[in-house]
Amino acid sequence: MSAKTALGLEEYLATAYEGPDPEYVDGELMERAMPGFEHGETVARLVELFAPARKTKPAFPTVEIRIAPSSDRVRVLDFAVFWPERPSGTLPERPPLVIAEVLSPTDPMDQVQQRLSEFVEWGVRHVWLVDPRRRFLYLFERTGLRSVPKLTVPELEVELGPADIFD
Repeated sequence: MSAKTALGLEEYLATAYEGPDPEYVDGELMERAMPGFEHGETVARLVELFAPARKTKPAFPTVEIRIAPSSDRVRVLDFAVFWPERPSGTLPERPPLVIAEVLSPTDPMDQVQQRLSEFVEWGVRHVWLVDPRRRFLYLFERTGLRSVPKLTVPELEVELGPADIFD
């Protein structure tokens, strides 16, 4: 859904919103669905799974962070890992190493793929789609979305399968 209100980027960034922060796309606010328990549980599990890497490497996992993959778009991420430096400022200037989007039942797949494509274009090395309902893992690359048995981050020596994330 979109709220058809033209808005400047600075005004968007300075405004507090009720419910989930909307995204900013081409001067318009794009509402996001309120995530359910399964979504939140999956994001929490990803945070847990990256905790060991954070103890031994310069890895900075985070949730619900705004990023600007282009000058006219601000996206709100489910989960990201920054490496090797901690981001600073309102919007990180450099892309994270990992972005994981957790699929909700109401997410339109064309919009999800558009978002994932923006992340790849921005330079995110590992772009994942995690489907907790079907318990599937996907890797998104320039060629598109493909199902994978494991998600890996060689830079952090992390390898995650469905049993790690969903059990």
